[in-house]
Amino acid sequence: LPIFQVIRKYIFFPYIGIVLLIFAYSEARRYRLQGSSHSEQLQDILAGKGKIWEGDMDRFLEKMTLEEFSKATKLGSALCIVDGYVIDITNFVDNHPGGQHLLRYASGSDITEEFAGARDVDGLKHTHSRAAVNLMKTF
Repeated sequence: LPIFQVIRKYIFFPYIGIVLLIFAYSEARRYRLQGSSHSEQLQDILAGKGKIWEGDMDRFLEKMTLEEFSKATKLGSALCIVDGYVIDITNFVDNHPGGQHLLRYASGSDITEEFAGARDVDGLKHTHSRAAVNLMKTF
């Protein structure tokens, strides 16, 4: 029948081509994310073998006890702990690509696992990019 030739010629092969392109793109993206040194660095941080901040950052940062941290967050400060360091996310809450609600929910807690993509937030796991890590270092 001529209709099946039309389907095969004009619909089936282009459809297969699009499916193959999408598959190739997703596999390349998955390979890039799994094999990158950035994802390995985040996994090392979770395992306690690595740090986000290189060098001796302790001499540049103020020390804060857990009691001071708890008191500051109860008073409304938008502070989080990432990899053992307290960061102030007040100026970034409105600009977070995932939405304000994620950082407002995370305020006052240790978000290292969420930041590295080991624990889901709002039903999704997300591994932050190298650019996100560098941006966080400026807080």
